[in-house]
Amino acid sequence: MATQSGATVTVSLSAPETNPETVGGYQTQRLTDRNGPSLEVGELTSNEVSEFRQETSIRSGFQQVTGQLGFELSPLAQDRLIELATTETFVGNDTATVGSATFAAGVYTIVTPIPAKDGLVDIFDNGGGHVFVGRVGGATPGAGDRLFPMVNIAGTGAGGTITQQTGSLISRVRKGAMLYSSIQKKYPDVYPGGTPGLYQVFSGCTVNNLSFSMQPGSLVTGTADLLGLEAGNLIKESDSASAVAAANPGAASTAYSPFASCAGIGEGAVAVVSGIDFTINNNRETVPLLCSAFADSVYEGVANVSGTVTLLFEDETEYNKFADETETTLTVGLKETAQSSDEMMVFHFPRVRYTQPSFEVPANGPVVLTLNFRALESTYSDGVKTSAIILKTPAV
Repeated sequence: MATQSGATVTVSLSAPETNPETVGGYQTQRLTDRNGPSLEVGELTSNEVSEFRQETSIRSGFQQVTGQLGFELSPLAQDRLIELATTETFVGNDTATVGSATFAAGVYTIVTPIPAKDGLVDIFDNGGGHVFVGRVGGATPGAGDRLFPMVNIAGTGAGGTITQQTGSLISRVRKGAMLYSSIQKKYPDVYPGGTPGLYQVFSGCTVNNLSFSMQPGSLVTGTADLLGLEAGNLIKESDSASAVAAANPGAASTAYSPFASCAGIGEGAVAVVSGIDFTINNNRETVPLLCSAFADSVYEGVANVSGTVTLLFEDETEYNKFADETETTLTVGLKETAQSSDEMMVFHFPRVRYTQPSFEVPANGPVVLTLNFRALESTYSDGVKTSAIILKTPAV
């Protein structure tokens, strides 16, 4: 009798849909933790008194899908988890009007050493791949931001050129129709009835919380907390063949390294950052109903985007933003390596307000300033209200 190995369990997600019952287009996920999804079942215990001092009855109560998936962030590999958390599938980001200027794919002449053109502000450079933000409405953080990945910079003075990379896509925390996936979990090592394989399907699943951690001592990691509607029975593959999952499009990519990354605070500034953690918390919930063991839908809550940034303490700038209640921007760019040809992923928070700060003063080594932050609602250049923007670019 074979025993299932944890190393060979696979988890596959269907393409995000607004219909929780839609199943199809499964894609295998690259994961470090496959404890989710699982069926969470309430218990209804009878209070009936027995003369033999025993419990006489217990029934299953409300049921929902929960669990956590852990991963190391890499290009393309976690796109579906991101989309389920933000409520927006990745959409095109190449052309937009910022103020009176229209920015499309093309080459721009540098008027001043950078920023490159009216309305464009260089938010960071992480080794050959600049990201600019175009801004509507002046210098106010979040006033119509638009992200533009730039490559192929020729010269830094007046008359130099800079080329916008085409094919960039964004996904934003926003108001929209709930996106659901079905999740298929396979156990290939067990042999029920002499034939290999069991699988289970969890339907109506979404991502309630999505967290990322960028620390010098590890690859860029993340966790997705799941919330879903219903779980089917374990089924023999020989009785009803499970769906064949396509290879993850990021299967050939290596995980993002913090050493090929860059963090920008404010506009044009690159702080001495020693760590960033942040979470998209959607505060979603299910509601028990009569006549069904499962909920009919997952309901949205208030999206809260918060995190912690850790800096080497070198001046008063960031602390005083907290003390003066001054808003700022926060941007994190990730690449596989420092090569400009690599795909890039950018997390941009257009309006950030610092909360409780703290200092770590060691006997040896630098003083470290830790600032908690909250990302607030802003307006993207197409009018969408968002507190967090995730941009990805193709390799060039």
